[in-house]
Amino acid sequence: MNASHPITHRWCSLLVAIATILSFTLAEDSSSLVGNSNDQPYPKRPSSIIRIDLDDFLSINSTISSSADTITTEDENEDTVVEELHAPKKNPAVKSMPEIRFTLWSELSSHEKEIATILLGYDENTWDNPMANSIEMLSYTGLSIKMKSGLSALRISQPEWDCHVNHYYGYKWDELVEVGVHVHLAMLGWTKESWEYGNVTAPDVEVMTWDELSERQKVIANELCYFRETWDELPLSTWLAAWRKVNGRRSSRASSSLKVVK
Repeated sequence: MNASHPITHRWCSLLVAIATILSFTLAEDSSSLVGNSNDQPYPKRPSSIIRIDLDDFLSINSTISSSADTITTEDENEDTVVEELHAPKKNPAVKSMPEIRFTLWSELSSHEKEIATILLGYDENTWDNPMANSIEMLSYTGLSIKMKSGLSALRISQPEWDCHVNHYYGYKWDELVEVGVHVHLAMLGWTKESWEYGNVTAPDVEVMTWDELSERQKVIANELCYFRETWDELPLSTWLAAWRKVNGRRSSRASSSLKVVK
C-alpha cells in the first residue's frame, strides 16, 4: 500500500494554515479601506501579528527540515544495517592472531609455562584444549590485574584475547555494538535477548558443528576469529598436527593461514 510520507502531510497542513492567515489578513486590510456600516474604519491587524506568524513559520520550517534530516539519517542507518547484513564489515582483530596461545604446551618455554600456570591458571590439559579453562569465558575487561599482566607477559593483546580466545562471549550486547561485531552475531541468529538471558533459546548454530554450518555462516564465524578447529573446540594436538602436515613447520607461530574458511 502506498502511503504518503508524514513530512508531506505536515507541509500541506502548514501551507493551508499560511494561506488561511494571509486570506484573513487581506480581508481585514481590504475591509479597513471600505469601512463598516457606521463609517468607522475597522482596526488594522497589527503587523507584529503577521511577523509572529512568519516567525512561527520559520520555526516550523526549521523543525520540519530537522525532522526530514532525522528521517533521512534513520533511513540511511537502516540501509547501512541491511547492507552490513549482506556484507558484514571485516573485523580488524582477525588479522592479529596470538600465536603463543596456539602452540602446544610441550613447546612452551619453562618461563611461559610458569606465567600461564601462576598468573592465568592453565595447566597442560586446559592449555591444549580451547575453552577448557574458565578464564577463556571472560572478556579482557573482566580479567583481574594479575591475569592481564599474564597476558601481557605472553604478548597477547586485548583484541587478540577477546576475538581469538574469548570470541566475545564475555561481552554484553551493548559492548558488542561498540566494537561492531553484533552484526556478525545477529547473522548467526543471536539477538540481545538470547545473548544476555539464559531463558531465551539460543540459535541453532550454538549446537552445530563446523561442517553443519553453511558457507556463509563459516565466513561470518571467521570474523569472530573462529575456524574449524576452534569452533569445534578440538584439542591443539589434533589440528596442529594436521596443520603441520600441510605446512611442514614445527609450530603455528608466525602463521595466519588458519583464519581462512576451511
